[in-house]
Amino acid sequence: MSREKNSPLKAYQQVFVSSFEEMAREVNEIAHTHGFWNILTLLPFLPDKEAKKMLWSFIDGTKLALTHSELGECTEATRKSNPTSKKIPPFTHAEEELADCIIRIMDYAHEKGFDIGSAIIAKMNHNRKRPYLHDKEY
Repeated sequence: MSREKNSPLKAYQQVFVSSFEEMAREVNEIAHTHGFWNILTLLPFLPDKEAKKMLWSFIDGTKLALTHSELGECTEATRKSNPTSKKIPPFTHAEEELADCIIRIMDYAHEKGFDIGSAIIAKMNHNRKRPYLHDKEY
């Protein structure tokens, strides 16, 4: 559901938001099944809220760093003429790494309860109103 009160979503935007959330749920389910959230099993054993907050800080930092690493791998792929992916041909290596990045974002966002689909729509609407190059040189 969009948080934009004055901008009702168009039909295709509603489909995007609901599809994005469903894909994020599926991505998160796969991540849990394959052990990428096993660290959460520690939460019940931590002594207090501060310890749980520290664990979440570690999880947040790790998950975001891993997302960033996928962008680095995409950069390297493009620096090497962007060959065909060895894992998912006929896609390119850059496409594979960008997909990995989006998958990690979807997983993390779903786990945190973030509404990224609606946030994308809201950010696009905001960007439409911004000046050319957002008043920067590049």
